[in-house]
Amino acid sequence: MNLGIKREIPLDLQKLQSVTDEWSVEERDLLDTYINEAVNFFSVLQEDLQSLSKGATVKEIGSGIGLLSLLVFNQGFRVISFEPASAGFSLMHKFRNSILTSWKGRRDSVEWVSGKYSPPKSKSEKAVYTFAVNVLEHVQNWRNLLTEVVSNEGEGAQFRIIFPNYAYPYEPHFNIPTAFNKQLTRLIFSKQIKGSSLNDPQTFWNDLSWPTGTQLARFASESGYECSFSPEATRSYLDRVASDETFQRRKGAMTIEVLSRSLPTLHRLSGWIPPRSLPVIDAKIRAFRF
Repeated sequence: MNLGIKREIPLDLQKLQSVTDEWSVEERDLLDTYINEAVNFFSVLQEDLQSLSKGATVKEIGSGIGLLSLLVFNQGFRVISFEPASAGFSLMHKFRNSILTSWKGRRDSVEWVSGKYSPPKSKSEKAVYTFAVNVLEHVQNWRNLLTEVVSNEGEGAQFRIIFPNYAYPYEPHFNIPTAFNKQLTRLIFSKQIKGSSLNDPQTFWNDLSWPTGTQLARFASESGYECSFSPEATRSYLDRVASDETFQRRKGAMTIEVLSRSLPTLHRLSGWIPPRSLPVIDAKIRAFRF
């Protein structure tokens, strides 16, 4: 198992190796990918987290293996972590148990919720900061989710959302180009979709909502929400092309070769293109303060 962890995190890697020894190669590789993603996005969230008061309540929606929630807790926050384990993610509880078994730090202030986001039951459960990383594209009624979070977490609470921008002709989960819309893409690439190594690929495909930055901006404006976009997640993605071996293996030699040759141009473009139009949408949404 090649975890590709380049920064110090409180995981007992020998214990994790022992826990996963009898897993299939595919399962170990998938856990490797999720760990790599959690560590990367933890660095993307750092500036926000450093601006919060220690002990503040933070919520993660769609926490997957739970590592990102644990890393956030490790910085001194109370964390409420939601994981519905939707289509294609049936292994998440198994993966999370392996992480919890191997975690060297405290985890007593992480509240694990097996299900969809639910509104706080008391004022003490309200979060000052909520985040969802690569989740929105798996939520059919993502507008309803945003409305629920923004309206229930209280005035001034921030909701940070990171997801692939489906305005670009590429579907990252199946690693296929897209053709105008979801229906036509499914027709053209039905063989690749059905043959995917994802669990229950057909249901996984059906659940994808294909959100875009333009759709998010329009929704925020129509709902009376404040919405700001950042290039940070896209720049982090580009940095991984040159420095992240796990990411390189997952994307494949051809994709990495093309991206590597284009890196200088892509970095310049990330500063010129409006952030809502970048390949990776990184946005903060909240109710206006009056």
